[in-house]
Amino acid sequence: MMQTIRRILIGKPLHNNELGHERLPKWKALSIFSSDALSSVAYGPEQIMLTLLAIPGLVAYGYMPAVAISILVLLVIVVLSYVQVAKVNPEGGGAYAISKKNLGEFPALIVAGSVIADFDWA
Repeated sequence: MMQTIRRILIGKPLHNNELGHERLPKWKALSIFSSDALSSVAYGPEQIMLTLLAIPGLVAYGYMPAVAISILVLLVIVVLSYVQVAKVNPEGGGAYAISKKNLGEFPALIVAGSVIADFDWA
């Protein structure tokens, strides 16, 4: 019973020679691979706002609109940057490969180290 449900949801196992031609559709790939990035983007601004709320007095409330606008501007910049990178590199490649192609090996190694240091090991 469980095997049948698993086969319906996941599909049949692929042989090694079939794996090279396997591609995920965009709707499935985005839902699988972008959830971590989306959750990170969502929690950061929330924590900034909670920190401002924790400060005693009404002084911190005055900073909230400026902080919220700054966060929105930063998110727009990040989205536009991703769009530009995706247009220039439609085949993908990841942070290291794209950095090496555009900036050189040393900046690419810095990017790779940053990605490893920021990786969520939990």
